[in-house]
Amino acid sequence: MFQRKVSQVTQVTQPAYGYLMSYFTGEQYQNGEQIYFALSRDGLHFKALHDNKPVVTNQLGTHGARDPFLFQTQTGDYVLLATDLRMYGHTEPGAWTRAEVDGSDQLLVWHSKDLVTWDQGKTVTLGPHFGCVWAPEAIFDPDHGDDRLFWSATDTTENPKRLRIYSAHTKDFQHFTTPEVYLNDATYDVIDLNVVAADDGFYRFWKLNQRGQVVMDRVAHLDDAAGHPIESTYLTSMQRVEGPQVYQLPDGQWCLLLDQVNHDVRAYVPALTDDLASGQFTQPSAGTYQLPDRPRHGSVLPIDQAAYARLIKRWQ
Repeated sequence: MFQRKVSQVTQVTQPAYGYLMSYFTGEQYQNGEQIYFALSRDGLHFKALHDNKPVVTNQLGTHGARDPFLFQTQTGDYVLLATDLRMYGHTEPGAWTRAEVDGSDQLLVWHSKDLVTWDQGKTVTLGPHFGCVWAPEAIFDPDHGDDRLFWSATDTTENPKRLRIYSAHTKDFQHFTTPEVYLNDATYDVIDLNVVAADDGFYRFWKLNQRGQVVMDRVAHLDDAAGHPIESTYLTSMQRVEGPQVYQLPDGQWCLLLDQVNHDVRAYVPALTDDLASGQFTQPSAGTYQLPDRPRHGSVLPIDQAAYARLIKRWQ
């Protein structure tokens, strides 16, 4: 079984052969809130699969799928998580506020053995009082020996309602422990948590919603109540961004993707660092990377040569 890179939790004995990006393209397009795939050998030059048409479509709930996250479990199987939300055509005032408090209240989950053939998917209710369940992600929790799910949500029993980041544990992505608040902020709503394992600990990236900025810290264990904040001039300079995703490249560098929503430029932009602890990232020069057309908040999964070949054969 292929062992995942540290950005997917465990240390590896060999570098990834390639990278699979999952993403959606936005509520401006009729099919933009479905799941798209793109492949890369080096983690910087991606080519869309299936002629940049959706690879996985949601026929459940709202019939929309946003913020897709690909995850390989310790058994080697794959899970695809997504937000059950469709905002296409909803341009009326207050549409996003309603989506926060009375919208996508279920988690979308698909399973696959090979990244090519996916089941029909299912919706999972994580709690009785969530007004939304957004931006799900997962990581293996070595202290608990299971997978840990994170997502952003409002609690409909509160007034005013605040977006917080919640977590729960699972062994099969069908049954989950009772949700608990994982990250909260006294001033801002918090959304879009991304966690990567490195340097004998975990780096966490999330968005302070009203500020439109992503911040980062480091914890030794996922259960740690508070982390060590990491100052980043790059993150401070990036306004109106969300959906952070971090993964390691074959040369050891780390790539941070931020989903820009500035001046209607809605797409990922990459930045690189040799040292996550430094918090210093540099955007690569034009021509040194290539992303698929209009990629929005998603994920990047390191994959082995067999998985890469299967995806090329099926979707290229």
